[in-house]
Amino acid sequence: MFNKILNRSLNAYLLFGAAIMLVLAAFRSGANSNFNFNNDVSYYAYSLNVFAFFSYYILLKLTLGLKTSACNSKNLARIVFLYLLIFVFICNWLFYTHHGTYLEFNSADSSFYHALSLKISSMSFAGGLTWLGKYVDFEEWGMFLYVSTLYRVIPSNLFVNFVNVVLGAASAVMLFKTMTFIIERKAAFMSALAFSCASFMFYFHASGLKESFFCFNVIGFFYYAYSYFFKRKLNLLAAILPFGFFIFILRPVVLAFAIAALAFLIFPKTTKSPYYLIVALVIIIASAFIFPDIYVSAKRYLSSTEAIMAGVSPAAKQAGSVQNAYSVSLLSSLIGPLPTFTFKGKENVFLYSTGLLLRVILSYYFFMGLWLIFKTRKTIMYPIAAFALFEMFSLAFILESFELRLNMPHFPFIYIISFFGIFMKSNKLYYKKYKFEKIYIIAIFAIVLVWNFRLN
Repeated sequence: MFNKILNRSLNAYLLFGAAIMLVLAAFRSGANSNFNFNNDVSYYAYSLNVFAFFSYYILLKLTLGLKTSACNSKNLARIVFLYLLIFVFICNWLFYTHHGTYLEFNSADSSFYHALSLKISSMSFAGGLTWLGKYVDFEEWGMFLYVSTLYRVIPSNLFVNFVNVVLGAASAVMLFKTMTFIIERKAAFMSALAFSCASFMFYFHASGLKESFFCFNVIGFFYYAYSYFFKRKLNLLAAILPFGFFIFILRPVVLAFAIAALAFLIFPKTTKSPYYLIVALVIIIASAFIFPDIYVSAKRYLSSTEAIMAGVSPAAKQAGSVQNAYSVSLLSSLIGPLPTFTFKGKENVFLYSTGLLLRVILSYYFFMGLWLIFKTRKTIMYPIAAFALFEMFSLAFILESFELRLNMPHFPFIYIISFFGIFMKSNKLYYKKYKFEKIYIIAIFAIVLVWNFRLN
């Protein structure tokens, strides 16, 4: 039954993805069209997107046919590593064709990380730390420590990208093992694979941005927390610390959310009372005052709507009024970010699109999974749901839910919840017959089309 339900979603992905690309292809005319093949690079990028779309579909369809006994960590690591290695290689070739470096399109942030990491790698380790403390914002320390350390071995961002692929495979394994605490192996395997091989993941592995390393640490933090909860070994508890440290120097407020979410795991017996929620909120608020850098980040969450609107992404500003911006931001947070299939002027988000399309389609099961978590009192899922909701609503409030990079810390958990929903529906123990699934998918198709034509 699980295979049948997921297969239906994959078929919807194939049908609507192909339809969207064909509809948009009909509008690739005129010098000013965002859908136009205006140079060789855009042609290569569109070709890569089509190749990634069909490869992703075929990969998931083939692995869906695996026996449960074949759904193990070793096979997952092999599949993810090879798949990512191929697409990272193609992405780096595309970047080089576009602007002569192996960094992302419009590589402002990645060039910044690359140049300063080379500088830091030429210093002693202690000297590099001192220099970071003087000249670099605290939230950027994690990426500079990671890249500059690798540059001490081989000073090339291609080497960093290779290590990112290794971390991507390791993240897939940890995500899979985390889910095996909750659902059967086949569902856990497919969830980890769907997230790890999505187009936005191979783009981040190839880009020189910090999201690959960031996701690795967030997934590792929760994996070892769950492992300790079930096995009660002190070495597992100690293993949480380095992941928490790197989250703190990558984006401190995310660590506050993660610790607050784990309060739901620490106090499982109080889930019928409000105590666990009070503890979570106290941790978030206390963290904001204990750590100055978290307080700086938190101030934006407490800004006036006008002040927030002044500094948001162009996608939010297109909504017009503050009220419209908040409505669209909440929608984007819950079901998106929406995929952008236009290349001209949006090169950095274009290659996310095929991966995001499946995430948008699976949002139906994300809502189902959330509902079933609380309906069935699946307390072991509370930390995952809490962390995802903390992140999603905070980003919606500051009108930054359109930016995939900011969504990445909680994105793995969206897949966990979505596949939990599919698993529970296939289980037939805790679900009613949902009559609006087809209507929902058609509505998603319409929303994605409208979104892309508004961008043209």
